[in-house]
Amino acid sequence: QEKISKALGILPIFSIDLIFNLPGQSEKQLLNDLEIAKNLAPQQITTYPLMKSNLTKDNIAKSLGVSIKDNEFTYYQIICEFFKDYTQNNGWSFSLEKNKLNDEYVSSHHEYLGVGSGAFSFLDGELLINAFNLNDYAKFIQEKQNANIAKACFDKKEIIKYIFLTEIFSGKIEIDKFNKTLNCNLEKELFIELLGLKTSGAIIKDQNALIATEFGRYLFVVLMKDFYTGMDLVRAVFRDDKRLKNKDYIDIMKENIDPLNSASMEFKAETN
Repeated sequence: QEKISKALGILPIFSIDLIFNLPGQSEKQLLNDLEIAKNLAPQQITTYPLMKSNLTKDNIAKSLGVSIKDNEFTYYQIICEFFKDYTQNNGWSFSLEKNKLNDEYVSSHHEYLGVGSGAFSFLDGELLINAFNLNDYAKFIQEKQNANIAKACFDKKEIIKYIFLTEIFSGKIEIDKFNKTLNCNLEKELFIELLGLKTSGAIIKDQNALIATEFGRYLFVVLMKDFYTGMDLVRAVFRDDKRLKNKDYIDIMKENIDPLNSASMEFKAETN
């Protein structure tokens, strides 16, 4: 706490990240963590649910134990109530003052360029992945070659779904603005999906806007959590030099991969 307190004010924006729904975490422990973070008064506090995948669940069990009960929804409600005097920027971050802080760049920028080894970019409907191996990445840069070693291509509807999730995660979507930006008709393209969200009480329509309800905010936290959990698989694939050896280019979307089955990791990728 003392180190964090001294760091406050050095940078224009200071954010504290917390993880909740840890195995064995009690409500009292959660509230204590929230109280400490709040008393430190950083500009932003972000509360991530524990993200487990097939790749990480065993390590989590070994280091933190096994969850007897899943308290994610209950704890999320406690967090939102605790920070009701803060501005909620998106599903899991809260700012001390009303501003445009947003810890998730994917929800405020439809396209982004990643720089550095292992970085991701999303441009023109494609997810591009830079080389993870530092030596390979450095070689690509020194030789002025493209450092992308893999890509995933998405069709228009998939892009609309992705951007819808990243925007509604912030709590609200202006329909006309969304349609103009993506040159689409959101309510037509995602009619079934929006009907399901409205019927379940996750979103409401207010004039020209779709707004996430209290339940909806939690639902979109779960979906964003699953999105990032899925990226664990991508990272695992591209960190393994043996699986990438002699593969010039990989289209991850065409690969049938099971992280628990080593045989499925043997790529048959097309050379670009």
